[in-house]
Amino acid sequence: MATPAPVPLTARQEKHVLISTAIVSGMGFADMMAVNTALPVIQIELGMDAASALWVAEVYLLFIASLMMMGGALGDRFGRRRILRYGIYAFAASSLLCALSTSSGMLIAARAVQGVSAAFTVPSSLALLNACFPPDRRGRAVGTWAAISSLMLPLGPLLGGAAVDLLSWHWIFLINIPLCAAAVVVLRGVPRPPFDPPGSARLDIAGIIGMTGSLGTLVFGLLEGARRGFGDDLVVASLAAAAVLLPLTLIVEAKSREPMLPLWMFRRPEFVTANLQTFLFFSGFQGAMFLMPFFYIQVFGFSALQAGAAGLPISAAIIVLSRPVGRLMDRIGAGPPLAVAPFVVAAALYALAQAPANGLFLEDVLPAVIVMSIGLGFFVTPITTVAMNAAGEGRSGLASAVNNTVARVAGLISIAILGVVLSSGFAGHLGPLLGPLDLNADQSAAIAAQVQRLGAITPPEGLTGPQTETFRELVRQAFAGGFHDAITTAAAFMFFAGIVGLMSFRTFKPAGAEK
Repeated sequence: MATPAPVPLTARQEKHVLISTAIVSGMGFADMMAVNTALPVIQIELGMDAASALWVAEVYLLFIASLMMMGGALGDRFGRRRILRYGIYAFAASSLLCALSTSSGMLIAARAVQGVSAAFTVPSSLALLNACFPPDRRGRAVGTWAAISSLMLPLGPLLGGAAVDLLSWHWIFLINIPLCAAAVVVLRGVPRPPFDPPGSARLDIAGIIGMTGSLGTLVFGLLEGARRGFGDDLVVASLAAAAVLLPLTLIVEAKSREPMLPLWMFRRPEFVTANLQTFLFFSGFQGAMFLMPFFYIQVFGFSALQAGAAGLPISAAIIVLSRPVGRLMDRIGAGPPLAVAPFVVAAALYALAQAPANGLFLEDVLPAVIVMSIGLGFFVTPITTVAMNAAGEGRSGLASAVNNTVARVAGLISIAILGVVLSSGFAGHLGPLLGPLDLNADQSAAIAAQVQRLGAITPPEGLTGPQTETFRELVRQAFAGGFHDAITTAAAFMFFAGIVGLMSFRTFKPAGAEK
């Protein structure tokens, strides 16, 4: 008996799909940007060193990265709408926990819960979008989704910065609650997706434990290595555990009958290249985005609101370019934009790395940010569409989850690596710069004890007024030196993403083209 053809959604239902999935996806990214913008202030108010501040960002990414494939598999098995709805409820509750945090430990724990919640919402939202549109219209649909979701991006840094400056950083997490409510209301108008084949995957407990354990020990080793030193026994044991757990997890997944990460997908060239490029691109981009608010606030002296407003070109570029790039991709394929965009962003990051501590935002930073934003606008829609379709029909939830996991793992690892580069560069630049101040032993010891606070370091006692001003200027210069090292590393990640794009130029063709 022939299977009946899927009945397309009405125009009104398609709008509900686009709006609900865009709110959820945009909310997760806006929250991350809001936290990044507020983190320099949170670090000071809660008395955190650099490693603890990094943990606030990293623990969120850790649980998204390690559990997102489980979230995608649950969506394939039990329905994208149901898992998405439950994930939205959990994200709202965990955001409230973050808002109520009164210590660094409590905030880090609440961010972990928030990361678990996001692991359910992100893959389910994209998979729902994919299942509601036919293959020949998905590029345009993803472009529209990206444009709508990017409308929310300014909310994160702008409202977050305004909340920090006018109220308190606790309020940045309360922004999520009305957004979650709006997403649930709009989601009610979404029917069963017509291109949503039934799934039957079981939960891969061994894969979840292995993925979480390997990523967790790796990140712990990198972050705590910057604080304790990489010769510390606990750090060495953590990195050794990651080196053992990761290949062991892959072996377990290869032998599992229903693995969380089906390794057969990596035999598809499109899938491998899309995810490799995703990893390299978002390693550079997310690492840079994490560090930029620190540079704005601790070097240029921006307020949190000013630091948030500095990222507006990124949102504007995605809003303006997403739909045109989606239509372009439907005609010419994803190959050209995926080959060119990373090189554009790499050049912009390298230019950004040259910004001096006493420079001007309009001259030394803004042009690079604008160029980077344009490159990002040409990359997001093609890579999202390619990644979702690369595993074949019926696997969009899993493919979306894997690609989002790769992007989060990229940010997870790159933030840790760039944090180490920044900390090492700051310490390396600060020592020689402080030489002319002729500090005594007690003053030098006081500085050494808080060097992990980076730009938030406070002047030691006993300095005169002019010495204090000189000290603060030298700290800014040292931070700019460490920032240069870290952002140059981010540019290198982006350059290699461009190399992958060039090598796979002919792999990605327009929808419906012969392969």
